[in-house]
Amino acid sequence: MDGNILKSKIILTGKSINEVIKEMNVKCGITIGRTTFYRKMHGVSEFNRREILALTDVLNLTDADVMHIFFDRNVS
Repeated sequence: MDGNILKSKIILTGKSINEVIKEMNVKCGITIGRTTFYRKMHGVSEFNRREILALTDVLNLTDADVMHIFFDRNVS
């Protein structure tokens, strides 16, 4: 999990984290709290499959973005 890249993708969309969380709920039915989102973004816990799919939709992430952000083994 590379939270810095995720945060940069959010910033590049011009949205706040709160707006992303709200869109995840409205568009995809994902309910996630702000604190939980931050914990996941910082690697304390992991985003699940549905949350990753919702973020992909909300942020228009490419497959390469998803692999790099959520599955890159070189990031600690």
